[in-house]
Amino acid sequence: PVPSSPGLTTWKVGYLKKAPMDGSSAEREFEYFGTWADVPPSLQPIKGPLRETMFPPGPDAAAADRSAAAQLVKCARVLPHTGNTGGFFVAVFTKHSHKEA
Repeated sequence: PVPSSPGLTTWKVGYLKKAPMDGSSAEREFEYFGTWADVPPSLQPIKGPLRETMFPPGPDAAAADRSAAAQLVKCARVLPHTGNTGGFFVAVFTKHSHKEA
């Protein structure tokens, strides 16, 4: 079997603050946010690139979101350095009903 790690329940979302003009990675500067509340309005929609759905549900999230977050540990993260493989994420989704788009 391929070694794996459980899914994460918390993570930070990065934003590229400064990119080099020549396209190299030499002077890239990132800013990281732990929660949606930490993101300044200038980086929120419609003005910015970050979305609330990029962050894990917090303690004040709706019950359905907290329930989904509790299931994240059941996912599997396969990391390239643990099994000489490429890195990927495994999750099983079950459709309970059909909703029109």
